[in-house]
Amino acid sequence: ARSGLQPPRQLAEAADMISLHALDPAGTYIYVNSRCQELLGYKEHEVIGEPAYSFFHPADMKYINESHKLALAEGHCWSVRYRIRKADHDYRWVETASRLTAKGIACCTRAITDPSDGCPQIINHKVNSTPDQ
Repeated sequence: ARSGLQPPRQLAEAADMISLHALDPAGTYIYVNSRCQELLGYKEHEVIGEPAYSFFHPADMKYINESHKLALAEGHCWSVRYRIRKADHDYRWVETASRLTAKGIACCTRAITDPSDGCPQIINHKVNSTPDQ
């Protein structure tokens, strides 16, 4: 990632895709680690500066938007299962755990093979979180 943000080495080398998003309505990517290419087929520079919402499956927008609004309004941690568009234009089921921080929305995303009931869902949005100072 070349956004000027230098994350700890542990984030850059994490097994999951780690990303940081702006506190804007589009959830613009500020940082993404190299696992993005492994998970979705995009190089880091292809994602940074892009709105996260442009990668989500249209049918899953309701759940993602609801969790995003709750987090911004109330500071909750949350997890969402949804489909995200890969570089080959196919979609992959993923689960993203997110947390509001002082620098943006920090996310940890991993592929899932069994999306439970086969539909997008908010898994947990009631855990209170205090933004980092």
